[in-house]
Amino acid sequence: MTLGAYRDIGGVGGALAARGEQLYAARDSVGREAVRQLFLRLVTLGEGVADTRRRVPLSELSAIQVDPEAMQAALDAFGRHRLLTFDRDPASREPTVEVAHEALLRSWPRLREWVDTAREDVRALQRLADARREWEQSEREPSFLLRGSRLDQFESWAEATDIAVGRAELGYLRASATKREEERAAESTRRHHERALERRSVKRLRTLVGVFAVAALVTASLAVVAKNQSDRAARESRIATARELVTAAVANLDVDAERSVLLAMEAVKTRRSTDGSVLPEAEDALHRAVAASRIVLSVPGVGGSLDWSPRGVFVTEGPEDAGVIDIRDTTTGERVLSFHGHDMDVNDVAFNADGSMLATTGDDGTLKVWDPATGDNLWTFAGRGGVWAPSFSADGLLVAAAWPGRVRVLDASTGRVIMTFTREVGDPADTPGDTAFSPDGKMLAVAPYPWGNVPVFDLGTGKIAFRVKSGFAGRVAWAPDGLRIATASGEGPVQVWDGRTGKPLFTLFGHRAPVFCIDWSPDGSRLVTGGDDGTAKVWEVSETEGHEQLSLSSQDMRAGVYAAVFSPDGSQVMTGDFSVTAANVWDVGIGGDAERMNLPTQSYADVYWPGDIAFLPDGRRFASTSEEGEIAIWDLQTGRRLRTIRVGGSVISSFDVTPDGAMIAAGRSNGLATAWDVATGEELFSFEHDEEVVDVDWSADGEHLLTAMPSGSIRILDATGRLVRRLNEDGDVALYSARFSPDGRLVVTAVEPTSAGSPPFRQTIWDWESGEVVGSIDPGDGRNAAHVAVLDPSGSRLATNGANGDPRIWDVDTGKSLVALAGHSGAPWDIAFSPDGSRVATAGSDGVVRLFDPASGEQVLALSGHEKRVVRLAFSPDGTMLASESVDGTVRIWALDLDDLLEIAQQQVTRTLTDEECRQYLHLEACP
Repeated sequence: MTLGAYRDIGGVGGALAARGEQLYAARDSVGREAVRQLFLRLVTLGEGVADTRRRVPLSELSAIQVDPEAMQAALDAFGRHRLLTFDRDPASREPTVEVAHEALLRSWPRLREWVDTAREDVRALQRLADARREWEQSEREPSFLLRGSRLDQFESWAEATDIAVGRAELGYLRASATKREEERAAESTRRHHERALERRSVKRLRTLVGVFAVAALVTASLAVVAKNQSDRAARESRIATARELVTAAVANLDVDAERSVLLAMEAVKTRRSTDGSVLPEAEDALHRAVAASRIVLSVPGVGGSLDWSPRGVFVTEGPEDAGVIDIRDTTTGERVLSFHGHDMDVNDVAFNADGSMLATTGDDGTLKVWDPATGDNLWTFAGRGGVWAPSFSADGLLVAAAWPGRVRVLDASTGRVIMTFTREVGDPADTPGDTAFSPDGKMLAVAPYPWGNVPVFDLGTGKIAFRVKSGFAGRVAWAPDGLRIATASGEGPVQVWDGRTGKPLFTLFGHRAPVFCIDWSPDGSRLVTGGDDGTAKVWEVSETEGHEQLSLSSQDMRAGVYAAVFSPDGSQVMTGDFSVTAANVWDVGIGGDAERMNLPTQSYADVYWPGDIAFLPDGRRFASTSEEGEIAIWDLQTGRRLRTIRVGGSVISSFDVTPDGAMIAAGRSNGLATAWDVATGEELFSFEHDEEVVDVDWSADGEHLLTAMPSGSIRILDATGRLVRRLNEDGDVALYSARFSPDGRLVVTAVEPTSAGSPPFRQTIWDWESGEVVGSIDPGDGRNAAHVAVLDPSGSRLATNGANGDPRIWDVDTGKSLVALAGHSGAPWDIAFSPDGSRVATAGSDGVVRLFDPASGEQVLALSGHEKRVVRLAFSPDGTMLASESVDGTVRIWALDLDDLLEIAQQQVTRTLTDEECRQYLHLEACP
């Protein structure tokens, strides 16, 4: 740099100020406030001299009332650009931070403005902090608390200042205020006592006789009152405890979903034990927790590096420094085989593709290949230094591993070295972080350690084919199609690259700490990563983009996720924690977050009515649109598909099952309404319409089938498919639903206008046998328009989905609105009464299913889990289950009976609360 250029940038101070301003400008509003609060704590105000930098413990920064993620991001950004330095206190060894260059305090105009504007506030904060430290150093001696006007001044200042006051200082203020109130209360009590003594001496003689007269009555009354008050206090205490547990359960959903399940169960039981009732928020929290928890197995005492074999077992490195290879059953976690494999710690393990060979590496410098069925050592290769990162080629012919400064490729059957790479695989003193063969076995990617670009070697020539210029990569994995390479490291996000050229494709942001592991699903549609933040994340990826699909965390993963691998079928993920204390298996398939059951259905993004769902009358079978667009009949006990009814290419818009469960009829996009025999799948009849059939419904006696078309035409057929009656809505309207009344005498339709001169939105009630309109509901305007209208079991109330507003309940006789069902953030798509009419369920564009009390309109439950809009609802015949279908391609079957839900939750958890959790959440010294 020339002297002129140095002067142009303002010297060292100007460069620092420019960098600081650049980093500040890159923050959002929350991040900028975090930067201001950070630097106001890193300055010592000068008294007649220049301000100087101040060393601050990191714990002080984490305790202030600022968004913690924004504060951490500010520390990372300014530290990475050398504007902050990090150290440890020489005495306490506590981590500290301070401004790296005092020139920044003088040269950065924005920082000077912050300090000058808040100078008095900073002084007050430091005086408060000094007083708080004296109090804590005195072991919280009450005489060191603030008193009198000094306390009043600090309280006023704390309410008015825009400096974020730390939790410790706020606690000191609260302790001072509490002490003040205690002293005031004591003084008031003393004065009242003295006055009471004076009055007592005057009244004593006058009240003595009366006291004896009413003593018996008073004693009895007081006993009753005391008992009632005691019962009330106990009841309110349990309610308060239940609410506290609900709050904790919700707060832990993204931290440890299994803990949320356990806490929600405690919340339900706590209130139930008082009067048999349950807080609605506790039931809601239990539903949310069960849907959030995907853990299916926890195996204690193992972890660290692991791999999953297609032969139904998994392998872990065994206890730290034991040299043990531990092979376990993937379903039960029971030990299948355990043997001593290395003289020192086992570093890494890997199965070949068919699970017939197992490679292990250790600190003893050896790469060993074993027969995992017997534990026999097939061969051993010894090198210098610890060896890591074993990987097999897809055909199982080659195995690679990494020693300090070199990577060797060996014949997997003999252990003979075929090729050695030393160039661009990392510092000679360091061991490369990972190796990965391309699916065709022609190339090998190596992740250098601790950083560097990823070289991809051509195994035919031994030369570098291309480089993945990641800069920092500790892990590398090749997609099954060979077209993509994923890298991960402790220095940045997960990145996906072109597997033919090494060019970047996209980046996955989500982990808040170093990423230790990465693995592709067998079909290449997903990635799983694990990091030091204690989470494993499943990403949905394509050739051009990716997004986070799931985040998995648990009590066992607090030390960080060292390994994460997909099962051979891609439906599960196994994680091993960094401290080698537990291996967890997670269900990441369609049923992983189910209550009763999750089923696949056809995923429609552009079809208005995607299929249909229905419980069969026995409550043990269920019908839904299959992934292929056919009708599938499922066993609700086993989840097994019992039968597929072939529709024949056209889209199903609606179907319904007869009350006896013998026939199922469907309306189709090709204009056919077809009925099949449920037991055999045989077609019974098919009736042709002039246009698409948008809705079908069987009457309560199963003798008649209603079919509806968008133009407003309705047909009533008998059970043989013969036309019995035609109904036609007047004007240019669009009809979306038509249903029989519970007694089968009436038909209710929901229509909307299609042109300016058309009749208004309405629900029409027909006497279908006479073909006459006997009633209608006028919603008033488009805000109450409805695509679906259904009658309750009594036939006296009508529910509409409110396509442009809130769902509503209407009085059939008067046509008046009884109550609105508010809650959805998007347009509701379907509505259904429970079999007894005590609840009404709504399906929304927000992906939430909500249940309401139809009498009061109060929401009693919200069921979250669908990723996209919910379009169909169906109650089971006994009302204990609710099914919902979404365009995300899933049907969810929810447990509405609380005892059923508790049983599901109990079966789902793999552990109980720890003593630490019981102390924190149940306020017990140990778990009962």
